[in-house]
Order: sequence, then C-alpha cells, then structure tokens
Amino acid sequence: MAIPKSSDFSADPAFWHARFLRQAEWTRELRHHLYRKLEINRRPRILDLGCGTGVITAELAERTLSEVHAADRDRSLVAFARREHAKLPVRWWVAGAAALPFADGAFDLVVTHYFWLWAASPRDVLRECKRVLAPGGRLAALCEPDYGGRRDEPAELAGLGDEFRNGLVSKGADPCVGPKLPGLFEQAGFRTESGSSEYPWDNERHREEFGSEWSMIETTIGISDALRELKAMEMGAIAAGRRRSVMPVHWCLGTRQ
Repeated sequence: MAIPKSSDFSADPAFWHARFLRQAEWTRELRHHLYRKLEINRRPRILDLGCGTGVITAELAERTLSEVHAADRDRSLVAFARREHAKLPVRWWVAGAAALPFADGAFDLVVTHYFWLWAASPRDVLRECKRVLAPGGRLAALCEPDYGGRRDEPAELAGLGDEFRNGLVSKGADPCVGPKLPGLFEQAGFRTESGSSEYPWDNERHREEFGSEWSMIETTIGISDALRELKAMEMGAIAAGRRRSVMPVHWCLGTRQ
C-alpha cells in the first residue's frame, strides 16, 4: 500500500492509514480468495512489500502463524505501523523495494497491495522479489487498480478518469499498470496466474465516499480548475441520483521457478 513517491505526502500517516483501511475493505473478498489460492498458512516466511501503515501486514499476522516481515521506504509510515500494531509479532523494515535488506531465498511469499502503480522501476523490483524468494516461493500482487479501464456516469463525468490518470502520471505513477502485470511477471521469470474483477459503485456509494475520495484526490494529485469543475458536476449528479462508476482491479500471482 504505497503512497506517492514524488512528494512528501506522509506528513500525516493517520490520513493514509484511514485510506488504506478503506482500500482494504473494498478488496477484502478478492484478497481472501487469493489467500486461499496462495495457501498462506503453508508459507512460513512472509513479506508485505510496500506495507504502508501495516493494514495488510496485520491481517497476515492475524491469519497465520507465519514469520511476518513488512517493508516500506517511508520511515514515518513504518513508525506509525509499528505503534499501531505493537502487539503483533511483525518485523518492520525501512527499505526501498529495489534494494531489500534480506538474504537470497529469505521468504516463501511476498505480497503487495495497491503497490505497483507507484513502483518507479517494476523490473528492478521484480528482480529483487525473485532474489528474496525461495524456489517455489510466490509473489502476489493482490490488487492493482486500472485507471485506464475506469468508467464514469453520467456522460459529462467521462473526463474524470482522464484527469485522474494525468494527475497520477504527473506524480510518477503508472495508473494503467494492472493489465501489464502478467507480462512483467513473466518477463522476470515467474510462472504466472492472473485475473481481474470490476468494482461498481452506485449513487449511494458515491454519496458516502464523496468527501474521502476528493480528500485523497486533492492530497495525491492536487486540484486543478478542471477537477474543481468535475467535482461540482459530480455533486450535482449525486444529488440527482445519476452517479455510477466501475473500476477494474487486477491481480497477479507469480511462482519462482
């Protein structure tokens, strides 16, 4: 659960923790399905890569008897996670994903969640993940949003996805990385299994999430004149009961051969 790398958005880890909790709630069903496919209880050494404030880390520590490690490049997020989950037997690390402080073959499972869109060099990260996995170990991109496939209604809000994508690209992200993951994993030498799900939001869901979503947008990519106009239009669409959207989310599991 990484945050933007091109600006210091970690000044308030509590903001990001609330955001990561919300993301984890959205993807719970898919994530737990993938845990079963991964047989996480049979993976004695697990790394949560790009752990953020430790939302997924805590879940792994609570669901398994595994030795759970968590790494993130952001020191303040790791410090927050260590305090927030102090009662859990997790080993926390401040480390960049392309230069991990672990021995070859140290883990049986590496998991990521909303991580790859912020990975500066996915190929370097994949190379490092492969290095720290034991033979037969698994690499799991549990959920990656696909802003390229996002659909918004009514029609006058179709430009919202373009604004999001452009804003994310300006901050160094790849908002369309989800569909690319199978190819990237295969190029790195992983035996790969992948899929996708769609997350539809109805008008009531948009009403409930409006404030938090726009707070995240403004914190992450800023607020342009175009976005201000679209925000006002979205408020009108919600008031009229016309707001709908669909966000594709991709997953990819790789096995180190």
